Amino acid sequence: RFNEATFVKELERLGVGRPSTYASVLETLRNRAYITSGKEESFNNDIDNARGTMISAQRAAGSPSLGSGRGSLIPSLTAFVVSDLLKQWMSEYVDSEFTKDMEERLDGIATGEGAKGEYLREYYEGERVLKELVK
Repeated sequence: RFNEATFVKELERLGVGRPSTYASVLETLRNRAYITSGKEESFNNDIDNARGTMISAQRAAGSPSLGSGRGSLIPSLTAFVVSDLLKQWMSEYVDSEFTKDMEERLDGIATGEGAKGEYLREYYEGERVLKELVK
């Protein structure tokens, strides 16, 4: 299992993300109820997922236990289901090498070493044919 620090170290090892994005990645995973932190929060999150909308109500009320950053990051059942579906139907897009390569190309575009239009055209219509996958 990961905690926040070891999760960030794994992202760094894989070459995925940037220091400026690590916090937002964790926040997104929490907001989508893909992860919780610590034993008590995980138990509460499992109950909330079973009830459906309870976790949204907790977030709306500003529950202090969400995003506490303590303990292990525990994936929810939803996280496993979404991960399995993405691996089955869009495996290339959830591959860490794809993400690393994409970030490097986007960095090149940001520094003027690449063309935005060319990259988008290749991404959408090229070898990967995203256009066909989303139909």
